[in-house]
Amino acid sequence: MDETTKRIGGAGSVLVVDDVDIMRITCQRALERSGFRVTAAKSGLEALRLLDQEPFEVVVLDIRMPGISGLELLKIVRDRGRPVEVILMTAYADAQIAEEALNLGASALLHKPFEDIGVLVAAVSKSVARVRMQQGGTAEDRDGLEQALLQAGLLDAEKLRSARERAEQEGSSLRSALLSRQLLDEEEINWAVADYLDLSYVRLTEEMLDHDLIKNFPPPLARQYGCIPLFRSGQELHLVTANPFQPGAKKVIAEALELTPVFAMGSETEIARLIDRFYGPSHPQRLRELTEKLSGAGAAELPGIVAEIWSHLQVERVERARLAVAGTDVYEFEIVGTFRAKTA
Repeated sequence: MDETTKRIGGAGSVLVVDDVDIMRITCQRALERSGFRVTAAKSGLEALRLLDQEPFEVVVLDIRMPGISGLELLKIVRDRGRPVEVILMTAYADAQIAEEALNLGASALLHKPFEDIGVLVAAVSKSVARVRMQQGGTAEDRDGLEQALLQAGLLDAEKLRSARERAEQEGSSLRSALLSRQLLDEEEINWAVADYLDLSYVRLTEEMLDHDLIKNFPPPLARQYGCIPLFRSGQELHLVTANPFQPGAKKVIAEALELTPVFAMGSETEIARLIDRFYGPSHPQRLRELTEKLSGAGAAELPGIVAEIWSHLQVERVERARLAVAGTDVYEFEIVGTFRAKTA
């Protein structure tokens, strides 16, 4: 199993469909050597039967097959609406077929015979990562990022292992460890991930954003997934995030808004700034600011600061409390306990 695929977070499930024995067997063996769980089919009809039995993450199809062709099978898979990526293979340079395949939602179109079978392995690796990113599979954030960085050649396995160990020691993300050790900068990481997942990379500015769209996007979702809406096209909501390796993000956002989320990559720093700009700082961040402000506040400022602090807290445990009447509609209230910053 090679370094770029061995940390995929569990074997990716792949169906290879080709009526030519040597090609089907070659693809199957190459993918199995790279750590994927592979099933092979000799025809489109056999592939349909297998697809009814198992939810494959990736299907690799030859375009020209007797009976049900690869394009016809692609249409059937898309009509069923299953979360599967489809990679088409062809031995013919036909621009019209290529255009039709991509319009039908093929993830990639590969020309065979392959000069390097690694082209197929890389395409399948990307496809598995995209499926898991969208559907909330078992891959961790770190797994997808590692594959992206290795494929881009930005780090060797030893430096990546060192950064991984530091992240585990500090309880931080791999991304944070890479940045703190100055092994990579944010721009390099973003470009690597965008290329690996075939995502657009957007340099955000405030002028690009639809303020009404942002106003109607739930702040808890923006903060939880570190994303900000860019524009809407029909039933698709285009968002920018610095971390597309978030299992379940697309599903949660789709269910909340009844729209199909489409992610692009952006700068974590810029996205965080824009989230604070439009939704206000997160509760923990604002509480830190108020804590510093509290120590030097005068008597006139204290009531406003205390009222705002209370609005950012939720009660976790009360050890003792006292409420006493101090005058008409005036009370003295003392409370000692444990409070937690609100999450929304």
